[in-house]
Amino acid sequence: PEARARCLRAMCAFQGAGAGASRRVALLKEALVDDRGVSGLKGTVPGGLAQQISVQELMHCVKALADSGHHREHGIRQFLFKAATRLAATQKSLSLAELQGMQQAFEKCGIKGEEMSDINTELKRRLQMLSTDDEVEVPDELRGVGNAIDVVAVVASARGLGEASALQSQRVRAAVLPDSLGYGEAARLLQSVPLGGPLSTEYEYVVVMAAGYLASGARQLQADEVSNALRGVVALQLHGGDVCVREAALLLRALWPHFATGVPKLSPPGLVEALRAYWWQLQYFRQDFAIGSSYRAHPIIETAGDKKWSKDPEALGVLKAKLLHPLFARLDELRLANIAACLSALAPPVQPPDMLTSDDRALIHGALEALFPPSDSPSSRESAGPATRGQKSSGWCVDYWDDEVNALEATELLELACGFSENAPRSRQAEDLRAWWVVDSVLNVLGQRLRGDEKNRPTVELSHFLLLRISRAMDLWQGHIVEEVLTQLLSKPDSIASLPVPYFVTLLVELCKFSVPREMPLRLVGGLLDRVDRGESEVLPGQWADILCAVRPLNEAAADRCTPRILQHLVPQLLSLPPT
Repeated sequence: PEARARCLRAMCAFQGAGAGASRRVALLKEALVDDRGVSGLKGTVPGGLAQQISVQELMHCVKALADSGHHREHGIRQFLFKAATRLAATQKSLSLAELQGMQQAFEKCGIKGEEMSDINTELKRRLQMLSTDDEVEVPDELRGVGNAIDVVAVVASARGLGEASALQSQRVRAAVLPDSLGYGEAARLLQSVPLGGPLSTEYEYVVVMAAGYLASGARQLQADEVSNALRGVVALQLHGGDVCVREAALLLRALWPHFATGVPKLSPPGLVEALRAYWWQLQYFRQDFAIGSSYRAHPIIETAGDKKWSKDPEALGVLKAKLLHPLFARLDELRLANIAACLSALAPPVQPPDMLTSDDRALIHGALEALFPPSDSPSSRESAGPATRGQKSSGWCVDYWDDEVNALEATELLELACGFSENAPRSRQAEDLRAWWVVDSVLNVLGQRLRGDEKNRPTVELSHFLLLRISRAMDLWQGHIVEEVLTQLLSKPDSIASLPVPYFVTLLVELCKFSVPREMPLRLVGGLLDRVDRGESEVLPGQWADILCAVRPLNEAAADRCTPRILQHLVPQLLSLPPT
């Protein structure tokens, strides 16, 4: 049974090689966890794998299945249900971190409701222990390493259960003081920030204390600790609240000396994380400055007002020299998923200006062409014969590429394709870009993922920004299934009603640049006007001007109907528009 469990975990780490291989791996995984288990061996317990392996190995298997993202097969789900039942029966013996880890893993696997009620109840019971007298010895159920409470597990449990009030405990507040924290704990605390919605005062206290502790000792951090701190910064940026963005900027400024004096010994994925964090923060600062908001979000220099704004162009140049250029010099060390993340970080913002010039994007495009030579695809190497491929070459290049591209999720494939389009020279036609073997391969795999009729097509969740990036590359999707999916989505104004107005306006402007059905953008504008009339959306004067300029050239009867409604909102605010 233990050998089966190790094989299962290895199978969970297996990615790529196409849909056929994935199905075969799924069948093997189901065979490993079947209800019959292993029989005939001395000391084995009757039942399936979930009953026959140790509790520790069972937890490793559940986590591996959760991380793999492939746990929808009937046999695997039955294994997970039985694993939840067995772990619930032994939950008293599990540490808080183990219990919380299982709760998170089962949630990722879609195991909720009655199957998780016992584990959730035990977690809530342990969180309630925090309200006991702080002079009493820390209960064993809350301890981490040593006698202190496991504050990371406490915060993560509170997040998972929506029990922020548990963080009001004096034990928790004392556990996040500098004398009690370690750098690793502080970074993991930042990664436990809940996403979406206002940040409660309890979480604000945890964020401020953890970020401040990391910033105070930033110069002493080793490379792996810098990487952990950057992951914490990205978590704060994903939340996007004022406190999170401010503390992210504070921590980035404290970490900057590691990069100013030379790139630290970060792994290539760590460099991608660093570029992503610093680039997003600088873009946020520039937008903040443009609207006259606070100036304390700069990731490199301390800004108490606009007097230091003159240093920002210099800071941008330093950021490019210290992070952007070194990363693209090591592009051949990155996995394809890392390249997709890197290109996403450098995507043009929702609204101009772009921090990358046309020369910068030409350099990125050149680096991509050097990594993926247009005339040197893996399949051409394989078909060229041993003399061209080099000695001892036996198709590994084709297999490696197939593994890399098939390991990407659908959203990562979309991000990668958009990244190639965004950095291509303006003179390069979409047909030429699609003929590039790397783009062609990505589009083919993406088409296989999205194949099927509308009812059976797999669901792909698009962020607002990714939807905008896809719309900016409409010519790339010509004749592709993405074009069909996008057309269906944009034909229903209600489907994008939640899109923030700046994203909506930019999306509309981009759509009007391409040969899309004219009624599509006009239908979207009509939906926006209706939402504004109902008081559900608010559009700024400059945005009304952009909408008017986008729809006027359409020369349709519907445009003539929309124009007076747009002017009703725009004309009273003409004086507030900038001269340009």
